[in-house]
Amino acid sequence: MRKINPLFHFLFLLLLLLTTTVQLTGADFFKERENALTPGRWQLGPFQIFPQFTLENVGYTDNIYGYTETPQPGWMADLGMRVKAVAVIGRRMVVVFEGHPYYSYFSAVDSERAFNAVLDAKVYSWLAGIHLMYGFQYGDTRSRPNREFAARTRLYSNAHNLEAEFGKQGGVFFTLFARSSRMDFADEGFMERFNPGIRLNRSERDWGLRVNVPVFTATLLVFQAQFNRFLFDNFTERDGKALTISGGVRFPEIGHLTGNAEVGYKQYFPDTPGFTDFSTLYGSGRVSYRFMRRWRLRVEYGIDNHFSFIDTQFYFNERSVQTGLDFYLTEKIRMGGSYRTGRHAYHRIQDDALQFVEEYRQFEVQLAFRMRGTTGIGLSFSRQEWDSQRHDLQRGQYFIGGFLTHDF
Repeated sequence: MRKINPLFHFLFLLLLLLTTTVQLTGADFFKERENALTPGRWQLGPFQIFPQFTLENVGYTDNIYGYTETPQPGWMADLGMRVKAVAVIGRRMVVVFEGHPYYSYFSAVDSERAFNAVLDAKVYSWLAGIHLMYGFQYGDTRSRPNREFAARTRLYSNAHNLEAEFGKQGGVFFTLFARSSRMDFADEGFMERFNPGIRLNRSERDWGLRVNVPVFTATLLVFQAQFNRFLFDNFTERDGKALTISGGVRFPEIGHLTGNAEVGYKQYFPDTPGFTDFSTLYGSGRVSYRFMRRWRLRVEYGIDNHFSFIDTQFYFNERSVQTGLDFYLTEKIRMGGSYRTGRHAYHRIQDDALQFVEEYRQFEVQLAFRMRGTTGIGLSFSRQEWDSQRHDLQRGQYFIGGFLTHDF
């Protein structure tokens, strides 16, 4: 059993004690307190309850797999209920619970059917001008990673988060944060031959500093330095540390321009003697822009590196970008399309040598109808294609079906 850094343990217990035993207010507190004072669909004791039915990936596909040579067509659907519960405890504490249990259905293959659940709990408070947040996340999900032609595998995950925010009101403020997480992969179906649990089960420790600079009423420039520690259960040659330096912008939640964007640099330092340090650009973003009343432009991107599911010798750099354009025919009818492309460059952990490349593409068209407020239903057609140099693999699938949206 690995020893946990005593300093991290002390900071974790100290901030947890402050967060859970003292009636504490911060920027997040005011926002969440305002939400908590909004009447929910139901009330249970001090909690306002906000339920939201979810319906995704409802339709037909010519191949529910991405890794077999023989396609398997069938009907599929993800059905669930997302529930948010918010309460003000005393004068200076807000508690937020968000849960999302859902069921994944596949008509043709019983082994693909699965129950899933995600939980996100947070406590917001403050003490002597320092804003505090403690969060706990838990996941029990079976899904197919969008990489390596991987089959669906079950992931059990949990994480504890702490944030302490301080600074000048209305001016520059700072955020100290720490995170402790655990990931365990269960072998199911096709993935048994790759033993993802043996290769990927690990603990992670993150901590860092974020500098927040307000530039407009509700827009922030964010600069961040983050240190990560990776500890694998079995393949300890993957153990190491990473340092990430990044900068970005966070736009308002309501307005013509919404979302966030971040870009930076990530350096990885393996623990194994003789292994080469390696680095990559880093970033992620999702921005939406409404213009000329009827149009909405969407841009999403990701830049990062990941450990290989299939082979312990490799990690890969991922580059992906997606663009989409929506047009509102009327207040209640929206049509749009999107295109996504990505590239995975696999490098050997030992010497950082490039080994092979995988690429994927996806396009989608949608037609949606507003039902009430921001809720609507829609029809979708999409086509995905993958191409890998590893075994000269080419795969593809199409999907046609419907969805429920809460972002009309």
